[in-house]
Amino acid sequence: MQPLISVVIPLFNGMRFIGATLSSVTHQTYQSLEILVVDDGSTDASVDVVRARQRQDPRIRLLRQPNRGVAAARNLAIDAARGDYIAPLDADDLWHPRKLERQLRQLRDAPDVVGVVYSPQVSIDEQDRILATCALRRPAEGVVWLQLLLGNLLGSASTPLIKRTCLERSGLYDERFFAARAQGCEDWDLYFRLAEHCEFRFQPECLVAYRQLAHSMSLDTRAMLRSYALMLEHLQSRGRAIPRQLMRWSRARYLLYLLERCTRQRLCPAWPRLVLSVSRSDPACLLDRRFWRSLGRIGLAGVGLRRPRAGGALPRLSDCGGDWGAATTVQVGSQVPDGSALATQIEIRRRRRIDAWQRCFDLPVTST
Repeated sequence: MQPLISVVIPLFNGMRFIGATLSSVTHQTYQSLEILVVDDGSTDASVDVVRARQRQDPRIRLLRQPNRGVAAARNLAIDAARGDYIAPLDADDLWHPRKLERQLRQLRDAPDVVGVVYSPQVSIDEQDRILATCALRRPAEGVVWLQLLLGNLLGSASTPLIKRTCLERSGLYDERFFAARAQGCEDWDLYFRLAEHCEFRFQPECLVAYRQLAHSMSLDTRAMLRSYALMLEHLQSRGRAIPRQLMRWSRARYLLYLLERCTRQRLCPAWPRLVLSVSRSDPACLLDRRFWRSLGRIGLAGVGLRRPRAGGALPRLSDCGGDWGAATTVQVGSQVPDGSALATQIEIRRRRRIDAWQRCFDLPVTST
């Protein structure tokens, strides 16, 4: 008998995309699923869309709660789930038809100590146009606790497949982020706790489409900075003595991520503060191409222009057929430089130092 996978989808005013998201789940090649959609107090017609899909596919279950945030919605679904594996999915993202099949195969073939499998993602806009090719820079495997400080390796909440036993050890999503008006890093926070109890594996095929909306949560830089600070506070409260130098690198990487995201959408009134903070936190970021691309977008926006795109119109996800990662191939351990040769050398030295620090930590990673 095939093991059951529980797909967990939090939903808040997502009527525009939830239909397509559910279709990407119901058309998975792996069919032993239950699909739990949690309405988090929507005020639009999201629930009507889900109920219409329920009539077509009995695997879909609708749960409802007052608006308590994405973490509480995911936790409600996980508590109600019956599967041995949990697959989170945001209500506007899409999965490749073979996403669950490929990830489950890798997870079941891995040693018992592995509890999470993740894949790279392609970024799309509201019309399914590809904004960024499918690439995951320097994917990591095994014990990834310290590597997670340099950025959310998994990219988004929709990428992993997680063993339920590992989640039971780590605890579920932290609902305090919503109470603190600091949503945004709940999934990253969970990955830190999962990494203390299990190892991670990287599945190199591009199997997730992450949708970037013009007014998404991740463009609220103040809320995202509060979320990042709260995540680190939780991390340190568990007694983790993090090297100060690594904390500085982590903050600079996160600020650079926020700068790139908001300038890409031309919604970045906080750019002077972000540029200054990135430079002060880690001058090596000045060698990063993402820093200078962001400054270029700011300059073009100042004169009312957009950077011209090579090749004309953006391709759509449907143009890729069954291969979402046709433009790029990502392998474990690959080095995709983001700047000059000097920047690459700095990055390599830092990775080696992090590996040395990692060996100093006695993490309780045990069989799940």
